Amino acid sequence: MNKQGGPCQNEEKIVEGLKAGDGKAVERFYEMFANRLYRYIHYQVGGVKEDAEDLLQETFMASLRSIHNFRGESCLYTWLCSIARHKVQDFFRQSGKHPKVLELDDESDDDNPVGMVAEKALYRDFQDHESAIALREMTEEALLKLPEMYREVLVLRYIEDLSVTEVSEVMERSYKATESLLSRARVAFRKAFERTKKDFE
Repeated sequence: MNKQGGPCQNEEKIVEGLKAGDGKAVERFYEMFANRLYRYIHYQVGGVKEDAEDLLQETFMASLRSIHNFRGESCLYTWLCSIARHKVQDFFRQSGKHPKVLELDDESDDDNPVGMVAEKALYRDFQDHESAIALREMTEEALLKLPEMYREVLVLRYIEDLSVTEVSEVMERSYKATESLLSRARVAFRKAFERTKKDFE
């Protein structure tokens, strides 16, 4: 259950309103999560704006239909990401589309200083820093070149700032498996960022 004082502490009222069909609660629900959820979906569909917008709407509609099943065992945003993830998977299965990814080798590159700088950019809301425009662009491009699972775990953990436990819930993996995936994804990100950096030079 959600802990008092935690990030989900103010969600009870909005959940009650949604279950009661309160229009203002629906508007507030959308305002609270639309931008974050769009960003998550945007990365999952390889940066295709139209697909991300469609899936965002589908996710919110699905969440409103199933709000009565929400028991508060996770934060609303974690729950929404789980719904969005299934919508994205359905989209790929039904459309036959799939984002293109860069083929990466298996050599580790943990000591790459440029890659480490870019990885640190994932720990903050770097979209508000005008002085880091080039870094933002390289970081986003590098993320979009990653295999789907790597991109997803990095976005959830470092851009959406979910805990490893919450990421494991969304991705339907064990905590240990999520940590392992996160470690591999960080290595892959550093490689993709280094290659992206060369394209920008």
